[in-house]
Amino acid sequence: MFEYEDCDDDEPETKIIFQDDLNELYLNKLVQCFYIYLWFFTNYLIYYSYSGSMPLMYGLGALHFFLSYLCYKFLFVDFYRISYGFDDDIPKYALGLMKYGILFHLVFNVFMYTNKRILTPAVYDTDIHYR
Repeated sequence: MFEYEDCDDDEPETKIIFQDDLNELYLNKLVQCFYIYLWFFTNYLIYYSYSGSMPLMYGLGALHFFLSYLCYKFLFVDFYRISYGFDDDIPKYALGLMKYGILFHLVFNVFMYTNKRILTPAVYDTDIHYR
């Protein structure tokens, strides 16, 4: 019925030999989960550490994490293929590290609220202030 004259029997039409290379070509990339967790914790520690002196950081952090959620949800559904080797160890380890964010938050806030000379000019004198 259909005949192809210029096609050989089982010859591939690509120069790629191995199946893994073909999979990489035709499938999407694997998600690299550790970069996402690393990026999340970097931003988490920054927002949580400096939010005591700059309350706007709470709003910026909420906006950042909401937009990141939407972007990664889109990427996971439409772009990345299913990652192999991902299990629940990374999220459990990540939740265990979140307590250090609270520690950084408390230490930074104690430093920021108790240091009286942090935003004062170099020529400031307490005698002038308390006269």
